[in-house]
Amino acid sequence: MRLIMSKTENRNRIIKRIIFFMAIAAFVFLMWKVCVSSAITPMEQVTKDGWFEIKDSPIRGIRIYADSLKRDRSIGEVPEFSVRIDDSDGNTVWEKTYYNTYIEPNECLILEEFERGEGIEVINGSYRIHNTLSEDETIRVRHKIMAYDGSYGKSYLICSAVALLFMAGILAVTMIKDSRRQLAVNYFVILVLMGILFSVIMPPLAVPDEESHFIMAYDMADKILSTDNRDEYGNRIMRETDADSITYLHNAASIGRWYATFGEPADAEEMTVITKRTGVPTTTPLYAYVLPSMGVTLARLCKMNGHWLLLMGRLFNLCGTAAIMAFALFLLPGAKKYFCVLGLLPEVIYILASYSYDALNLALCFLSVAYFFYMIDEGKKVTIRNILIFVGIVFLMIPIKLVYAPLLGLLLLIPREQLSVNKKMIIAAGALGACAVGALLVSRWRDIVVLLRGINYNEDGNAVSLAYILENPRSVLFVLLNDIEFNFDYYIKSMLGEFVGRDRFEGKFEFDLVYLPLWMNMLLGLLLGFGINRERKAENKPWKRVWLVFLALCSCLLIFLSMYLSQNTVDELTIHGVQGRYFLPVLMLLPFCFGRYGGESNEEKSFDGKNGYLIIMAGVDIMAIFIQFMHLALDYYAR
Repeated sequence: MRLIMSKTENRNRIIKRIIFFMAIAAFVFLMWKVCVSSAITPMEQVTKDGWFEIKDSPIRGIRIYADSLKRDRSIGEVPEFSVRIDDSDGNTVWEKTYYNTYIEPNECLILEEFERGEGIEVINGSYRIHNTLSEDETIRVRHKIMAYDGSYGKSYLICSAVALLFMAGILAVTMIKDSRRQLAVNYFVILVLMGILFSVIMPPLAVPDEESHFIMAYDMADKILSTDNRDEYGNRIMRETDADSITYLHNAASIGRWYATFGEPADAEEMTVITKRTGVPTTTPLYAYVLPSMGVTLARLCKMNGHWLLLMGRLFNLCGTAAIMAFALFLLPGAKKYFCVLGLLPEVIYILASYSYDALNLALCFLSVAYFFYMIDEGKKVTIRNILIFVGIVFLMIPIKLVYAPLLGLLLLIPREQLSVNKKMIIAAGALGACAVGALLVSRWRDIVVLLRGINYNEDGNAVSLAYILENPRSVLFVLLNDIEFNFDYYIKSMLGEFVGRDRFEGKFEFDLVYLPLWMNMLLGLLLGFGINRERKAENKPWKRVWLVFLALCSCLLIFLSMYLSQNTVDELTIHGVQGRYFLPVLMLLPFCFGRYGGESNEEKSFDGKNGYLIIMAGVDIMAIFIQFMHLALDYYAR
């Protein structure tokens, strides 16, 4: 009888998976048929020694990046310069002179941008662009040539095949018989596969400040390989294939060029690279980039081209942080369904599959919360070793993002009867903790200066400082409440899934922001809420719930405070720089604030229950990725 039931259950599970797979496949096909198939693909070329190719399209745009090789000199306003395009026989097909043009270093300057149906008409062939700015040997000019008349067919087919192959693999993996660690293994596999899929559709350097993070990882790889080369002006020197990869700051045209040049050989020739001012704080610890730098180092040792180098750095960061989060899920004594949803939010995958240090920070936050509740679960004795492990995890995390320091307050939730620590150990641990805090304060002294003095980013206004906050508490409270009221929906949307790319015109402060549709945000909210609601068993004392809420609010307040001090002037009524992803670690406390974090009931131990959440989230992630693809195809060049 048991055998018959087992066969019936397995058949039902297989049928459910087949139906789910067909639903995802239908979604991908209908999106192509109804939306993407009629879209026109933008295509960009970065010229090689001025040369570029034109095929079945007019020239739709000309853009340049001009850099001064002298670090102490900016180009500024140029009274006059000329640009011309010659064919392969040296005949001029187009020429124009520009007057009184202001050029910012390493920023895109659009010389020409034609509407659809217009452009510089040329026949198929090779052309070369000349720029009189290049006559100055201290100025380096790079050109981008734009054409918009291709098809998304090939790239969409590749992305669809990869997505459905991954979905089939996920459905197969989740059929494996249950074991204590199988859920964590399944989560790791799904997280890595979804991260790879994000990189297939969205070329690297799409996450905010990811170019800066990539440069930091590249610099660390330089130190590992002992190849930190600089020119006479202090500019970085790297392989040309790696330098070209930096230009893949994500925009719609990057997708076409990304695939078109993916198989190019690695050019060992070196060139000077002038990077933008890094957006990474100078106090960021080097270990925040250990994982991506390992991938970059391996790619350089194996002489991979720039495309593979970028992906290897991302892959190592993804796999390393996914392993940490999977181990944390394994340790969690409860709320596993909730964390299966939280850990596979599109925004989480978007961050982990990047060079950002937020990936490691998020994973360490996840691990610290999971280890703490594992440590105190089922009345186990809590030793000094347990406490040191927990504090060590938090202290690895704090130098990356100081605003999550309140997690140390979880220690006060340890029941006295479970604490197996004598007074000498407590004194020794306290002294060690004081030394660690002192070292942290010394290493973050610049941040302390910000707290005390503020940073004036606006020459016409006064910077916010800690003294100002203490003297004007009502004004500060008004700004905080006004910001929450004004930006609350943005924080929710960007916490669940915000995709950031360069604006079509690649302006200095212009970004292309895409969010999940309302129905998907509501679905994710329901899944998170349902995960908390279902996994309840043991009672939790009210004061402990209040304390957890207090810790969560403290982290939120520190997030707002840090941005208010570093990004604002006293005359502004909202807080700049706060992003929804900063609140993701705070969400980890919610099931312990409002749920019950004891052991799991028999229903909650059922294998397909938790795997069902993983499968649903994999489907949501695939749909989110293709919604981003649809945006790039339909909306990006609509204006």
